[in-house]
Amino acid sequence: MKKTIDEQLFELVMKAPRSVRRKTFEFPFPRPFFVRERLLVIADSYDGAVRQKTLVEELDVSPAAVSELVSKLERDEYVKREVDPDDKRATLIKLTDLGKARAAELADERNERFSKAFTALTDKEKDQLLKLLEKLTAEEEDKEE
Repeated sequence: MKKTIDEQLFELVMKAPRSVRRKTFEFPFPRPFFVRERLLVIADSYDGAVRQKTLVEELDVSPAAVSELVSKLERDEYVKREVDPDDKRATLIKLTDLGKARAAELADERNERFSKAFTALTDKEKDQLLKLLEKLTAEEEDKEE
């Protein structure tokens, strides 16, 4: 399924460095946009199963914070921990059906808010912004390598 320009813009904004997101793009998100909810959306983007280490990197929080967060989500039956079949030393965080449903709700809410944030832009302006964001995120990725 082809992504809308709003969905493409959102994905690029989320790839932008945290400092850029904070200064420029956090306006479509309600405050506070809970880390636990971001975790569910991130896990869902990995087809519902993600390594805890990946969550630490994606959320930009400490391993201890992610561990505590996962424990709470596990207690609330949004996620479950499983041994990674590809690496028995690693733990996979998998969404339960309840977690998948909540992640879908959050993604829909986020996409709706994000689309509204760009209603002032024409389709041509959105295309220009998309190209600029692609350039910005590509430059940041080059710096990281």
